[in-house]
Amino acid sequence: RDPAASVALAVLPGPRELEVFAQDAAAFLSRGDSLRVFPMLGEAEDDPEAAAARAEVLRRLRGGPGGAIPRGLVATCVQALLQPSPDPELEERASLHLAPGGGPGPEALAAWLAENGYRSGPEVWERGVFARKGGIVDLWPPGAGVPSRVEFFGDEIESMRTFDPSTQRSDQRLESLRVPPARPPRGARRLLHELLPRDAVVLWRGADALRAAAEAFAEAGALAEGARLPALLAALDARADVRQVFLGLPVPEGAEEAALPVRPVEGLADAEARLLDPAVLESRRRAVVAAAAEAAARSRAAVRVCLDTEAMAAHVRGELAGAPGAEVREAPLSGGFEVLGARGRVRAVWLSQADLFGRGKPLVSQGGGYS
Repeated sequence: RDPAASVALAVLPGPRELEVFAQDAAAFLSRGDSLRVFPMLGEAEDDPEAAAARAEVLRRLRGGPGGAIPRGLVATCVQALLQPSPDPELEERASLHLAPGGGPGPEALAAWLAENGYRSGPEVWERGVFARKGGIVDLWPPGAGVPSRVEFFGDEIESMRTFDPSTQRSDQRLESLRVPPARPPRGARRLLHELLPRDAVVLWRGADALRAAAEAFAEAGALAEGARLPALLAALDARADVRQVFLGLPVPEGAEEAALPVRPVEGLADAEARLLDPAVLESRRRAVVAAAAEAAARSRAAVRVCLDTEAMAAHVRGELAGAPGAEVREAPLSGGFEVLGARGRVRAVWLSQADLFGRGKPLVSQGGGYS
């Protein structure tokens, strides 16, 4: 963590790498940290979930009241970086802000929702849908985690609550509700890097892979020269208030090289669990756990074990009960590593499920947002 950085933007070579990175990054989040994914738009013309996630990231980068930028990590892939989005200023001006005691009335609200891309239905079961039942309007804005219910007394909003779409039961009371259009507003379009605030840090993962992926995407999408990766890099190079860090080899020309004090864990990540004898697998797993516990005792190293399920975490938690500084959590991680200090001393050990049990199944997707 760099206290001087306002926002960190991590750029990956493709959507699959983005999914794995976001999953891994979620394992390192502390309370109060945030991770937002800026996804690539699909080939279909209508991709409301991705468009809503992108709009939310741009809205946060634009800043809240007083222009305050929420600190955190934004993860994206190079293809998404090259896709323009509606200017967040336009979306904000096109959005409706509701509060108890105000309007518009239920008929006017339903008309506004229909005109701005929301689909009418008998019940609200997914994002971008609304339902009017007399003096009650249910709606689910794109990007919102849950739908909302607006109750009217005449043409005045009496109350607003979130509700569970599976049971349709009202839940948490709301004092305000922002309703963005479900259809992107027409007008100026912006690229993500253009909205980065001062003191942002851009992390590029794999220079050659990024360049190849960007060129292939630009050719397939017939992007103009000004919207391609070289132009984007030149624009960032010209900003003295934005730092860039390149992860992996080769090191881009003109960039300083620095070695990170980390190394892979000697676990079972390269083993195919289905092909190993269970007794052999268990023996090797216990050896990995014992080595981590020994590092914790000898070097006072912090040990973090990240497993896919709480059942797995509870099983391993007992084995490390006596290890000082050991923590087992339910947080999928693609692979473990060791962090080295002075003279090669191990300062921290991170273990994933693959390190303890081999790769028996694919990584679990966590969706489009993490916090």
